Amino acid sequence: MTMVAERTILEQQLWEKTDPDLDAARTELIRSDQERTPVELAVGVHAASAAAMQNQHVADDVNAAARRAYLGITDDVSAKLVPFDRFVVVDVLTQVARCVPACDPACSHPSCRCLQVEQGTIYFFKVQIADTEFIQLRVFLSLFGDAPQLVALRTGVEAAGPLQCFDV
Repeated sequence: MTMVAERTILEQQLWEKTDPDLDAARTELIRSDQERTPVELAVGVHAASAAAMQNQHVADDVNAAARRAYLGITDDVSAKLVPFDRFVVVDVLTQVARCVPACDPACSHPSCRCLQVEQGTIYFFKVQIADTEFIQLRVFLSLFGDAPQLVALRTGVEAAGPLQCFDV
């Protein structure tokens, strides 16, 4: 008899040996798995929290630039900045950024070379920086993987009001 045949016979003998306690445990496990009802996950909640985390991450990337703009410090001035006490996104608007067509904006002919091309996304954030103080940020996030850029910032009464799209 070859070694392979002997091994096969030994494996079969081991397989045929049964342990009543082990069989009972297996049967109980299978029964409990079949009776268990799957937990219903609120998909919308998970998607919303993931989107909120993404928005907070984009806002955090421009935190230092927002602090400089808030204090009126230009980029050419070297200064050590103390971060905001709080920097929490409370509202978000988004807009697709497109390049300006080279010819007539009303042109929609499919063969025209001046069709608009998506460049990225513009985020408008309302951020709470203190208990009763807010700022609004306009942030551009390129499709090409560049770091988010702070485009504009609103403070004061304008920032405390409802979030709206703004230019500068």
